[in-house]
Amino acid sequence: MIHQYNKTFSDTKSLYPRVFSVLRNLPQEVIYSSDYQPELRHPGAILNRATQEIVESMHKVLSVYNQFATPEFFSGKSKPDDYENMLKETVILLGHADSFIDECFIILKCLCPPPAQEQGQNVKFVYEWLKLNGFTCGATFNSYTADIKQYISFFTNRLKHGNQRLDGFLMKSGDIVVPGYYIQEVKGKQLLEIYPKLPSRYHKAVVGFSLNWTLKCLMLAFYEVCDALENTIKQHIKDKHSVKINTRISVVHDKKFKEVIEQLCQVGDFYFPYEYGMKFMRFRDTGDGVHISYPHGDKCPYPGRLELQFTARADGYSNKFPLIEC
Repeated sequence: MIHQYNKTFSDTKSLYPRVFSVLRNLPQEVIYSSDYQPELRHPGAILNRATQEIVESMHKVLSVYNQFATPEFFSGKSKPDDYENMLKETVILLGHADSFIDECFIILKCLCPPPAQEQGQNVKFVYEWLKLNGFTCGATFNSYTADIKQYISFFTNRLKHGNQRLDGFLMKSGDIVVPGYYIQEVKGKQLLEIYPKLPSRYHKAVVGFSLNWTLKCLMLAFYEVCDALENTIKQHIKDKHSVKINTRISVVHDKKFKEVIEQLCQVGDFYFPYEYGMKFMRFRDTGDGVHISYPHGDKCPYPGRLELQFTARADGYSNKFPLIEC
């Protein structure tokens, strides 16, 4: 789903992916935003706005995450309503991650001159418009990001059939507590299209996902999609214009983006058992920036059986019961 990744970003330069600087330094003659009706925004502004939506939601989730990953909360000393609110924000975050890829296609449209005879004026998706009008950049970008789109869309599509709701639960083993969620309508067998190595014992059961894995995965997907956008733009500009992009002037990250990256670095590498088999991503604070890498694999660090605590939606009844062995 995610490609191999191994990059370091600096606080003093920028924690943003490099595509921010690419769009900042594009010459005006390769931008056609104002030539469309209705007029499109500058591609850099589109990227900033779409990024801000992801960062705002992730910041809200991470700002309260630590109070749930504790034995005290597992024992019921915190308000379950707070956990419910965090899950609602996670739903919003998944939606923003899904629409982010769509916004990237609009950015590509901003770099395409309006065709003399426009095709597909009423098509629903910009990807289709690019294809119908002979712009190959859409197909190039799609080839980079199709697996990521499939992963995110799996959740957003099923949330549409599940009243836009995630149900939460906690996994505990000793002092390790991992917050998680599930979609009641999603059974393990449905996940095989995105998690082909899911053990057969999960196929008929509702499968839970750790917030740890999901949040890191979504942020790594953001970086991957941005890199795909950068590569696509460079190829498109090379094919259509004899213009060299100067990226010496970099776009510096804002305060909230840095806070989100710092918070992700503090989220431990604790996941649900099958997520270790899928490999995981790591955000490591280097002291003056962040190192992001994938894939990493490890054995399940907690032995024996696990405790699982959940709250049923209908009557608010809580219970603990043993989950599956590692």
